[in-house]
Amino acid sequence: MLNGQAICLGVLCAFFIASTVLAQSQSATETIIDRIYQSEEKVREHVDKKVESIETKISAVDTKVDNLNTTVGTLRTDMAVNKTNIENMQEDIRDLKGAMDRIWYGILGVLGTLILSIVGYFVKSWGDYESAVSDYDAAIHLDREDARVYGSRGNAKSKLGKYFEAISDYDEAIRLDPEYTEAYSSRGNAKLRLGHPEAAISDYDEAIRLNPEYTIAYNNRGVAKSRIGKHFEAISDYDEAIRLDPEDAGTYNNRGNAKLRLGHPEAAISDYDEAIRLDPEYVRAYYNRGLVKSVLGDVEGAIPDYDTVIRLNPNDATARTKRENAKKHLENVRRKLR
Repeated sequence: MLNGQAICLGVLCAFFIASTVLAQSQSATETIIDRIYQSEEKVREHVDKKVESIETKISAVDTKVDNLNTTVGTLRTDMAVNKTNIENMQEDIRDLKGAMDRIWYGILGVLGTLILSIVGYFVKSWGDYESAVSDYDAAIHLDREDARVYGSRGNAKSKLGKYFEAISDYDEAIRLDPEYTEAYSSRGNAKLRLGHPEAAISDYDEAIRLNPEYTIAYNNRGVAKSRIGKHFEAISDYDEAIRLDPEDAGTYNNRGNAKLRLGHPEAAISDYDEAIRLDPEYVRAYYNRGLVKSVLGDVEGAIPDYDTVIRLNPNDATARTKRENAKKHLENVRRKLR
């Protein structure tokens, strides 16, 4: 009986203890579970914060990547623009170099033409017209558009008696410069030498139209008009030339010739006197005056003029003949008067 009670009591104690332990265990388990839940919440909050931070950083990185992409795109655009600009600059440099080369060669051409033209001028002034023509040829080779060089070569050819070639040069000079006054006058001279006074007068007319004070053209036109018998018109041209240039001895000589042809020997002598006063070594004026004096019967006065012609030009055979004839005539007159 006692053993049964003891057993029952032991069972109850054990049950109590077990219930107590079980209750405590359940409470501990709940506590642990609560702690686990709390820890899980903390972990979840921590993870969420980390994820949010990471997402923020990823967003920032994305923003930087976008900015970098934008920057790279801008750089690529700038590089393309700069490349185009560089290519354009290179092309401009090539164009500039080409232009500079053309300018340089042009300057060399102009200088070469100028130098050769100057050489040609001085060679011509020395009387070496063949060399002058060669120099002008070289100048024209450098610059085929310089009217003055053609005109100068034409003048040199005229001095050589190559009037047809000279006229071709004057034609080209006038084509290049239609207002090249001297070329018209020089072409007129060449035509006059070839025996075409009317064509020469046409060129002198144009020269005078371009320059109404071109003395030489008036003088030369007067010569051409005298050739076709228009002595009054010739004298008018000589008068105008003298008005423009009172110191030109040649014009006085030419006007004296025209007056002589019109039957005015005394007036002619007056012009020859003035020509000689202006140029004491003007051979032609002495010769003409000697002829007119002989015609007027002043043989004695003609002889000194012939003497001067021979002194200035010892090879003038005609003057020597005229002087001998004058001396013989004078001797005959004196013999008859004895």
